[in-house]
Amino acid sequence: MIKLFIHSLLLWSIGMHARFLGISIDTFTLKTIVLLGALPCASNVSLLAERFKADSGRIAQIILLTTTAAFFTFSVAVAIMTLKKGVMYRKGTLKPQTQGSTIQ
Repeated sequence: MIKLFIHSLLLWSIGMHARFLGISIDTFTLKTIVLLGALPCASNVSLLAERFKADSGRIAQIILLTTTAAFFTFSVAVAIMTLKKGVMYRKGTLKPQTQGSTIQ
C-alpha cells in the first residue's frame, strides 16, 4: 500500500524539484511519470518469487491488494492530475489548459 501513495508522491516531488532547479520537464511528462508510479505491483513479481523460492502465496496476496487499491488511488491521481490549475501548474512556466485542448 505504501507503494501506491509514497511512490507517486516521491516521483512528483522529484519532478517538481527538478523543475525548480531549471531542468526542463513538461507537464505531460511529469503527469505520466506520476501516474506510472501510481500503478500496482507488476504480476511478474510472482514469477521472480517462485524462481527465488520466496513465499509466492504472500506475493500473490500483495499483488491482489495493490491492484484492488490501485483502482481507487489511480482514479484519485488522475483526478488530481487533470485539474485545470492543479498541482502541476506553475505560474510563469506553463500555459493553462485551453478549452478543447487534450494535451498540455
